[in-house]
Amino acid sequence: MPEQGDTRSALDECLAGQLNARGLVFTSMEYDRKEVRSIREKLAYVAMNTASEVAKALPEATHQLLDGQEIAVGNERFLCMEGLFSPATDGACTFSSGSLTRFFGEGLHCMARDAVVACDTELRAALLANVVLSGELSTCPGLAERLQNELAALHPDGPPVAVHALPERHLLPWVGGSKLAALSAGDSAFKGMCVTAQEYAHEGASAIHRKCI
Repeated sequence: MPEQGDTRSALDECLAGQLNARGLVFTSMEYDRKEVRSIREKLAYVAMNTASEVAKALPEATHQLLDGQEIAVGNERFLCMEGLFSPATDGACTFSSGSLTRFFGEGLHCMARDAVVACDTELRAALLANVVLSGELSTCPGLAERLQNELAALHPDGPPVAVHALPERHLLPWVGGSKLAALSAGDSAFKGMCVTAQEYAHEGASAIHRKCI
């Protein structure tokens, strides 16, 4: 998966473009970027079906800007997140940094599928049953359910798909890093997990597979 900071910035830019189209002016200045990110973090969600969500004509949500002004946010709440699954359309957004396809190709679900398919056949069922979300962006409401549905649709006759959204998923990258950092360099188990430059030069990626998988 791409760096979450880059992905968040692209989604923020998408949301800013949608809000600008409504006459709410947000620029690329740091102050405005913080405003847009705050709107996304507080109001955005992932729709199960975008067309159906638009047809619901849901009431707009209000958001108070840093200067005290209140603005109304409508379908932009979920349209800004649609790029995660339909990046080719970009949610009718324009990007100074390029299309969302640079981050997600055909979509987050397709990235997950491709990662599973790249593994040995006997591992694929277990991997599909253990898709674990992590990082701040994964806490967006509706993301786990949409990913579950999209992945299942890609494997209609395949093994069951299960996407796990743990309550502490926004901290998982830090937890993993802290556990690794806590291991002693003199610990034999830790040494056994390490791949030296010489091993990698000699074996390539197979050295990682041998020690870590």
